Amino acid sequence: MAHSQSRPFVFIHTTASLDGSIDHSGPERLVLSNATHLAEVDRLRADSDAILIGAGTLRRDNPRLLVYSEKLRELRRSKGQSEFPIKVTCTCSGEIPAGSSFFSAGNGEKIVYCPAPRLEALTRQLGTSAQTVGMGNNVVAPHFILQDLYRRGVRRLMIEGGSSINALFLSSGLVDELWLAIAPLVIGAETAPRLFNPQKLSLPTNLSFQLLSAAALDGLVLARYAVRYV
Repeated sequence: MAHSQSRPFVFIHTTASLDGSIDHSGPERLVLSNATHLAEVDRLRADSDAILIGAGTLRRDNPRLLVYSEKLRELRRSKGQSEFPIKVTCTCSGEIPAGSSFFSAGNGEKIVYCPAPRLEALTRQLGTSAQTVGMGNNVVAPHFILQDLYRRGVRRLMIEGGSSINALFLSSGLVDELWLAIAPLVIGAETAPRLFNPQKLSLPTNLSFQLLSAAALDGLVLARYAVRYV
């Protein structure tokens, strides 16, 4: 799909088990990646202008979303870029833990999108730790988010989940590529979060995926697909 000139190029990166789960149903996060795959994730982050996660992922996983390689950070600086990509999240409820690593880790810009009625309270809560942006009434508006990020100079956006955000952007026709790492295990829990939240998934009938590449990463397989809405 040739993406619109008014929005960034968007790709989802996620890791799933053989039965399509991105985590288990327990209280602690299940790590599906290995060191080789994490190095590839670091490269993908370094190549991106911004990284987006949903508020549920922020609350559950408390991710740092950093570029860990000094060489990759130096490469970004040599191109006149900030050391880290912009970190982005979006919330309907406004339930954002201000003390999370999303805000405290790294010196890059952070942006939080929320419904306009929750903007004032969330702005007070987060203070100077992030920019807060209202996006309408009681919804996450993916088209608005992408247009606003584009105006801020974001040309390549990496989405790192979770399952509801993956489903929302895919269903909205706004994903250009899917990078899917497949871990060699079966979680087997009916309540485990899926790659795409079925309750948020409303797929167009013309959706298809074209395999662009596949690579073995010490037991994981990383497949890259072009997403076609034709």
